[in-house]
Amino acid sequence: MWIELEHHGVPEENKFTMEVFNNGVGHYTQVVWQSSKKIGCAVRWCEHMTLVGCEYAPAGNYLGSLIYDVGKPCTSNEDCKCANCVCSVEEALCIAP
Repeated sequence: MWIELEHHGVPEENKFTMEVFNNGVGHYTQVVWQSSKKIGCAVRWCEHMTLVGCEYAPAGNYLGSLIYDVGKPCTSNEDCKCANCVCSVEEALCIAP
């Protein structure tokens, strides 16, 4: 499932399109969908396979919509707005403790 993300990625404009869907990265885009705040999952172990299903609320993956808002990369700890976060300059992300 995640190998598709490595091969195709998400377009720079960060919109969910039919091309994104057809590239097989819909599981990733749903997991990171900005407005999805709740998740419920179930696992079923069978003799020859394991099945996992998840529901997200509110649902995501709406064609033509932004997957998430792209923020400004941090360059120092002062750029981080979360409590006790530090800026990872290499990743340009604020990291929570």
